Amino acid sequence: VTCHKAQGGEWPYVFVFWDYGSRGNSTVNSGKSNVGFFRWAYTAITRTSKKVYNIDPPRFSSYSKMHFIDSELQQIMQSTSEASPGSIQLNVNSFEYDLSRLGLSDSAESLQDHLLTRLYVLGQKGIKIKSWERIGYEIRYLFERGKELASFKYWVNGKNKFKESYQKIPKGTNSDALFKEISDILDQTPCLDFLRDEYIASDNIEYMFPRELSEQKPFLNNLYSSLRELMSDEVYIETIEHNNYHERYVFQKKHKKAIVDFEYNGEGFFGRVLPRLNKSDAFEVFPLIKDIVQTLRQPQYVK
Repeated sequence: VTCHKAQGGEWPYVFVFWDYGSRGNSTVNSGKSNVGFFRWAYTAITRTSKKVYNIDPPRFSSYSKMHFIDSELQQIMQSTSEASPGSIQLNVNSFEYDLSRLGLSDSAESLQDHLLTRLYVLGQKGIKIKSWERIGYEIRYLFERGKELASFKYWVNGKNKFKESYQKIPKGTNSDALFKEISDILDQTPCLDFLRDEYIASDNIEYMFPRELSEQKPFLNNLYSSLRELMSDEVYIETIEHNNYHERYVFQKKHKKAIVDFEYNGEGFFGRVLPRLNKSDAFEVFPLIKDIVQTLRQPQYVK
């Protein structure tokens, strides 16, 4: 009996053959954006009073046509790998004394990291930081080794991000040789990754999805739940920017970020997944997102 003729009827056991709107592979294409398909499906599965058996049911979800765009990512990952073959991980707690001595215990992480890099790299050459001072947007260092002194001036912007340039402060420098040696060492600084305790307990600060939006667009909440379920323990969702037809996710790994846009259409189906490379510095997170997208696309993955 056809579904149309079955309307109004009821049977203890019903077998539903899912052939509505199929073209080619019915398990993938069965009218997923066709309102008539869902009306047909509702009628079919509600004809039973006890149990329904599904024959060749469709397996699609909001993620079926989701695809990760990585045209530029491979080139950046390759250049990053060639430039820094491996990072050195250091625990900030081991530098607690120096941060306190120089007055940076409660300073911004970018200021701390800048100083800790110099502490670690120059310390291996017997060069110490005698003093650190901030004057407006200027950051001043005084380095010493024995009786030799070299004074550096750096600049930061309003967000405490350092500019690449620096200058020698003649008044605080009595050894041009030490100044040049420090400059040469810092030009070849390895990639350092500073670990902080707050990133270990990231579950306490992870983003909470808005209930109202979850009720309006449940497929967006499903995406959020799926990403949390499949995400590595080292990466968490810091925040989500909810825009028209795309969700902008900010993923955080330690103190670095990866920003990704998930596009969707008016029917609630996702399309392109776009890594925002120019806004990110945690490039190692993108391959993980790509693998998650491949998992979500699988017919068996239905939330």
